[in-house]
Amino acid sequence: MARIVRIGCLAGLLAAGWCARPADAALSASDVTQRVQRQYGTIRSVSADFVQTSRLGPTNQSGQVKGRILLKKQNKVRVEMGGQVIVSDGKSVWVYVPENQQVLVSRADRRRGGMRPDDFLFYYSSQYAPTLVGEETLDGVPHYILRLISKESGADVQELRVWVDSKQWCTRKVVYTDATGSTVTIMFSNIRLNPPLPDATFVLPIPKGVEVVDLR
Repeated sequence: MARIVRIGCLAGLLAAGWCARPADAALSASDVTQRVQRQYGTIRSVSADFVQTSRLGPTNQSGQVKGRILLKKQNKVRVEMGGQVIVSDGKSVWVYVPENQQVLVSRADRRRGGMRPDDFLFYYSSQYAPTLVGEETLDGVPHYILRLISKESGADVQELRVWVDSKQWCTRKVVYTDATGSTVTIMFSNIRLNPPLPDATFVLPIPKGVEVVDLR
């Protein structure tokens, strides 16, 4: 999840070309977020690829990483990116970095700072005030662009821009700024709604010879 999942945070991208207005030109920011939330109510599971581009505010350094995210209701998450695997079954979180030969295990705690990956894809927290700022075409599909400003001055993520697909009503692109001024851009692709994902997908078998640091 600069960071991607904490399992809190997945982080967002730029695209090109302003487009003609989507069919529902009169929609407000509230209309868009409500449609996204209604879509989320019909979803049991999601899989998607993503590209994350990060720029560190203090140093202006940048980097890019590709990955895959799997989501399932009841807070089940699996993220594979940059040589690491982050898995949660809704109760525990496993972070495995093969290069370090170590697995960190902690409790899944939604109260921690940041937003979950499904927050980005389908749900925008009541802690953010949305404004509809425009439309843009991505891959031939009209998207609404929402600007979300945190209502809390100390929030890790102060501002987000979210590109909402006007056909699937889920997020295709996110750009966010954290408290340090760093920005993260994520572009989602190959989004599949309700793919079959067994629960075993969201538990990490511990590889042989790997140190386990259990923080629960």
